[in-house]
Parts: sequence; C-alpha cells; structure tokens
Amino acid sequence: GMHFRSKLPELQGSFYSFFIFTGILLFSCFFIVFNKNVIEKNLQNIHKYILVYKCLFFASHWLSLSHTVGKVLGVAARFTAICFPLADRDFWSPRRVRVAGLLMYIVPFLLYVFVFPAKVTYR
Repeated sequence: GMHFRSKLPELQGSFYSFFIFTGILLFSCFFIVFNKNVIEKNLQNIHKYILVYKCLFFASHWLSLSHTVGKVLGVAARFTAICFPLADRDFWSPRRVRVAGLLMYIVPFLLYVFVFPAKVTYR
C-alpha cells in the first residue's frame, strides 16, 4: 500500500488515510521550498539553473494545492461520519479512498499544467 496501516480499528478509517496523504504532501512541499531557498542562497548564477528553479516552483505550488484538496477530503470524511453514523455501508470505502487520494495528486497537477500556466519573472 501507499501508507502504513495500523491494526487499531480507529486508525483504519478514511480520515486517517487522508491524514497520511496530506502529511506526505505537506512534508514534500516543505522539502521542496527548503531546497528552493538553499538554491537561491548558494547559487550565484541562478540563470544557469532556471529550469531546476522553475520545476521546484511548480512542484511547491502543485503540492500546496494538493494539500488543500486533501484537507477538504479529510473534512468531508469527518462530515460523513458525523452525519451518517448508523449507515449500513460506509461511504468512504477503501476503493473510494484510494481513488480520492490519487485524484488529490492528479487534479492539481493537471490544473497547474493546463489551466494556470505560471509565468515567473526573475530580477
């Protein structure tokens, strides 16, 4: 699987899965932003590495939006658990959680590639 599962039933729900997904995204975004800042400080001729810088810029924004989508999915998982506590079938089946987790990465990526092309200017 994509993340570790606990044997405790409380930690096998959809909210926990979305929590793990968003945690991975958050730490990835922190790592990328930190590396971008290190590159800015240590490279005197950043114009030589402009492609690397643009890729880091794109990845930081993409992962930030993915993290936001993940937080919304976590709230939706909590909302369905509170509003439908006695439902016969859990809305967030493992298959739906995996599909939502995959879409959490893909949809923001496609938005940034095709809908919001970033024009970055450097001084």
